[in-house]
Amino acid sequence: MAVLKHKTHNTQENSENSENTSPTLVFGQCKSVQNAMLVDIGVVGTSKLGSAFVYSFGCVVIWGLTSEHDTLLVKMLSRFEIEPYSSIEMDEFSFTVSEKTSTKDGDIVIESGPGSAIAMVVVSHALAQSVKIAQFEERVQETILTVEPLAKELQSQGRLASLTMREVGQRIGTLFLLRTQVNFGDIADSPAFLWDLEDLELAHSHLAKYLEIKKRVTFLNDRMDTLGHLYDILRDESNNRHSVQLEWYFFFLF
Repeated sequence: MAVLKHKTHNTQENSENSENTSPTLVFGQCKSVQNAMLVDIGVVGTSKLGSAFVYSFGCVVIWGLTSEHDTLLVKMLSRFEIEPYSSIEMDEFSFTVSEKTSTKDGDIVIESGPGSAIAMVVVSHALAQSVKIAQFEERVQETILTVEPLAKELQSQGRLASLTMREVGQRIGTLFLLRTQVNFGDIADSPAFLWDLEDLELAHSHLAKYLEIKKRVTFLNDRMDTLGHLYDILRDESNNRHSVQLEWYFFFLF
């Protein structure tokens, strides 16, 4: 989840929260915008309006709501989750409104007027990419922590007794699926709809560079390559152990 706060609205957040002890959100227009679902959001009893971009790969980018309303919206969306993660990954940014969209050095400026909607789409996509990559980084780190004891076992005992061939194969399949999700979705590349929007493509590029999206994807792939090599070694060791067992069975049968 990525959250964006209007810089001029930050001072209003505490006062509005105190007036709305039990906030209620209402949903306005909902439409498909490029590769996301855009939802207009209002808060009952206030003039506050916000927007949320919901992505099929499990991210939501929320614009212009308070922290309390963000939490409520995420809770409402959780009813539609499929295989949710154990924790929510969240980044928070501030933005301002001006004549031209810009994201240089991470300072998000959204142009006013008719072009603001598509500008928000472009910025939201980069932020959603960053949050999703952070989730992948956490999953790869968790995998590394589970592999380290296996490598130490192989080093100290010269064999792997704690995993079966089937379990090694399942781990290889999980790693392959993770690599596919990182490299063959909307996570690693710029969206195709930017090709005809030169100024906004530059804004997306600046923000992606600030968030180090390409560097992080490359680093993820390097770590997954290392994990893949280690799993290959574990699989070979498991296959050799299985072959030895078959030779002993044949010997006794003979």
